[in-house]
Amino acid sequence: MFVITEWTSVTAEQLAAIGRADDPGAAFLDLKPDAEFFFNGRAWPATERLTYTVTQPVHWRVINLSTQSHPMHLHGFYFTVDSQGDGSGDRRFDEREKHQVVTQLLKPAGTMTMTWTPVREGNWLFHCT
Repeated sequence: MFVITEWTSVTAEQLAAIGRADDPGAAFLDLKPDAEFFFNGRAWPATERLTYTVTQPVHWRVINLSTQSHPMHLHGFYFTVDSQGDGSGDRRFDEREKHQVVTQLLKPAGTMTMTWTPVREGNWLFHCT
């Protein structure tokens, strides 16, 4: 499981206004805050390294608790988006609806589950573009 969070110079009042905005991402950027984003509480290069066996399917859940949309990108492989949610629930896709991508947009409060299979050895970066 990956949880995306942020630290910003935004005040509680400003954060409330961002939450009420039609486009929270634009409202956030309009403030031009200092910001840093984290994966499971850590920023690159201190993020966790994961090891998998070639041909072993990998299942991840990604939760975006930040105020920004994040286009999540996996280097080296396509992944299948198995479900997506909005913070209040997830919708699991049936086989006809599943799609393979290298990048999937994750909106604020958005969630997704994804599956990919490493078919060769290497180091594969998963990050926001």
